[in-house]
Amino acid sequence: MTAAGVAVERIRTTTPRGGPTVSDAIVSDPEILGGKPIIRGTRISVEFILELVASGGSVADIVRNYPFLTEPQVRQAILFAAGTLKNDTYLTAGVA
Repeated sequence: MTAAGVAVERIRTTTPRGGPTVSDAIVSDPEILGGKPIIRGTRISVEFILELVASGGSVADIVRNYPFLTEPQVRQAILFAAGTLKNDTYLTAGVA
């Protein structure tokens, strides 16, 4: 629970080997960024971390530019995103 009495949901994700784990680093709180997955104790979203990586930033660059983050937190955010996509199913349909 947060100080405001809002339940903080712990996000389930997967390890690189596919085994289930619960992330202590990634949480979702409807009071922060509309419930987007964030790094615990921050307003830094997993989405933002991916944008930094996509623009060429390394884990070391991110930690250097955001010193309140740790390398394990950034890596957990990336693993969370990968695990989320890993479990998605994509359907295609032709138009008749």
